[in-house]
Amino acid sequence: MENEVRTNEITFGTLLQVLKKCIILMIVAAIMVGSAVAIYVAYMVKPTYKATTSFWVKNYSSTNDFMTGSLTTATITIADSCVELASQDKLVRQAVQKHNLTAELGYANEDACVRAIQGYISARRQSTTTFMFYVTVETADPDATFKIINAIQSTMPAVLQELLWTSTPENTGETLQVVGPVSSTNDVVMVKSSPYTAFALAAFVTAIVIYGIFFVIEICDKRVSDEKALKIMFSEPVIASIPSEGSDINEIKKLKRAKEKHLLRNYDKRILTGASSKETKEAFNTLKTNLYFYVPKNTTPVLAVTSGYSGEGKSLTCANLAIAMSSASRKVLLVECDMRMPSFGKMLGVSDKMGLSELLAGIKSETSDVVVNSKYGRFDIITCGQIPPNPTELLSSERMRALIAEWKQTYDIVILDMPPICEVVDASVVSDVVDGYLMVVRSRYSDTTELSNAIGKIKMVNGNMLGLVINDVNVGTSARKALNVGR
Repeated sequence: MENEVRTNEITFGTLLQVLKKCIILMIVAAIMVGSAVAIYVAYMVKPTYKATTSFWVKNYSSTNDFMTGSLTTATITIADSCVELASQDKLVRQAVQKHNLTAELGYANEDACVRAIQGYISARRQSTTTFMFYVTVETADPDATFKIINAIQSTMPAVLQELLWTSTPENTGETLQVVGPVSSTNDVVMVKSSPYTAFALAAFVTAIVIYGIFFVIEICDKRVSDEKALKIMFSEPVIASIPSEGSDINEIKKLKRAKEKHLLRNYDKRILTGASSKETKEAFNTLKTNLYFYVPKNTTPVLAVTSGYSGEGKSLTCANLAIAMSSASRKVLLVECDMRMPSFGKMLGVSDKMGLSELLAGIKSETSDVVVNSKYGRFDIITCGQIPPNPTELLSSERMRALIAEWKQTYDIVILDMPPICEVVDASVVSDVVDGYLMVVRSRYSDTTELSNAIGKIKMVNGNMLGLVINDVNVGTSARKALNVGR
């Protein structure tokens, strides 16, 4: 479908953007967790004691050839089998019996002693190209480690030879034998975890986890961030990017759930005036200039401004666009077609006793009867008037079309503030009499899936989608890329 949200690949820029957002938290969390783990290792973890002995499979062949092919294969098989059998019950039990380890180590019975020692023993090959293997004993008691490693050294060769005799090729039992220990050393070494190593490992893992959480949040976040993100996600042009001017996202979110939104909104410092920031003025000048390239030439353009849902700033954008265009010596008419939640009365400080609803209902017959002027600029305003019970029928009436035709004869540009298109159908019913739609979205608030649906509703009625206007953008922040779409 044409209005599907575009997807984009995960790039290095995306990874760097996520890192910028969580770098401070990563550092703080890594230091805290790493320090806690290091302290625990230094003061709470007890050391262990380890001793290692080595054995190998020796060739007793009397021939000049040190190893034939069959002997080589057999030797490798025996060495690998030794590693597997090093902690088997029969071998350990004979070591326990021969050296009386049950009493020496203080176990209640032989079976308990065997099971415990099996857990202390590990074995490994030196490498894949040699026939030497190592057996290691590691316990929490240096004396126990010493006794067990001695028992293993004296018992293992004979037991392994007996266990492996039937599995070797014919006559190799006399040729190949397990011998050892290769070295007589059985030194017991204390093994103590380094708090520095523990700190580094814990800090690294913590940092990776924090980054992973932020990355998942990032790719699952379907909110719009700024102009760059919109260009990545949608084919519709971004006509302007309006910087934040004292907006409060938390306030906006509360308004979305409120029933009387028009009574709660605070428009202080958000109306375009001489005191507005340079960035805001330039943004609306850009919007005004770009619109000249998107609307028909030598005619009075009729622009319908809408949004997906309420709280995205379309009415304020309409008012500021009218202010910006009126400063260019153009006759501008701003019409409040959002007759369900009107706001121009409070926003622009004008009377809203009579307005569009009275014109459409026939209570007033002339536009001049309901037009008011704003102190913010040289443009005319038609407010909603009294909220009617049937706004959709009024906006789709022939009377509305006759009024638009009349306004085009009087004004240089007509701006219609339409209701959110995903909430009601009012914005769709004028698609045949407007020159194009502007879709307003709010940074860090508008959902990309909802925006896609809103654009789709306009295209469904063959509306001319002029482009997108994103407002409440943090000045100086780079675009955040949306990676997943849909719910």
